[in-house]
Amino acid sequence: MGQTPLPALDGLEWRPALLAMADNLRSMLLRHPWLLAAMTVQPLDGPARDRHDEHLLAVCEASGLTRRDADQAAQSVVTFAIGAALAATPRPYVSFGLQSLLDGVEARLAART
Repeated sequence: MGQTPLPALDGLEWRPALLAMADNLRSMLLRHPWLLAAMTVQPLDGPARDRHDEHLLAVCEASGLTRRDADQAAQSVVTFAIGAALAATPRPYVSFGLQSLLDGVEARLAART
């Protein structure tokens, strides 16, 4: 997780940031496939993971989501990225799936206003 770049929060556009973070996580897992197996045995907690998770949550909150919805969106993005890495899904399909997931987040935001 320490190798995964995190986007700057200043002037952040949340959709491209979430797409990039998910792609970076997927790519990191594909580079280190042993991590996928390790994740099924025990949680891989630590400072790098905490930093990544908090940053992802901040990106989701920057969209205007409530803290609860931002947490659920962040976990959905992580789950999608892990699943894409497990399946070794080619990038175009991952991008389509994440765009669709984020379309749902935007619909939720629009419904609140």
